[in-house]
Amino acid sequence: MARKARRLRMNSQYLLVTLLKKSLRHPVVHDSVWESGRKFWCPFCQKEVNRHWTSDNETVQNGGFLEHLSSKEHHRNSYKFWRQNHLNEERRGKILLREELIDKFEAKSEKAMVTYREEKQNSLKKAADELKLEEDSRWRMAWHHEQMVGLTLALYCGF
Repeated sequence: MARKARRLRMNSQYLLVTLLKKSLRHPVVHDSVWESGRKFWCPFCQKEVNRHWTSDNETVQNGGFLEHLSSKEHHRNSYKFWRQNHLNEERRGKILLREELIDKFEAKSEKAMVTYREEKQNSLKKAADELKLEEDSRWRMAWHHEQMVGLTLALYCGF
């Protein structure tokens, strides 16, 4: 029974790692408050690790998870875990990442963060332009209203 439960947990770990490895190709960037402080439990290292990379203004989705999978500590602990639990050694490679992959991911993440900042600046500029147009429109309406009130007053008073 315990072996079957362990196998189910391992299969879910493989699935999770497989899904997250796909994010190596296309890093996703969010605001810095997006899932702030979210952690995941690594059963091999027996500790909580940050799930995402977070800077002052941006968060790279699953960056911390992928970085952990490539760490020497994770490699060492997964080896111990495999030995202690007599698991199939061939499957261990599915939960590990090479450092070269994480280096490429970091480079892609930097580019994605720059693109995210530019898009955010453009959307803020667009919103500011829309607000300015609305303010100008209101000012013109108020000016015309004032002119009409003055004209009406002049006609009424006989000027």
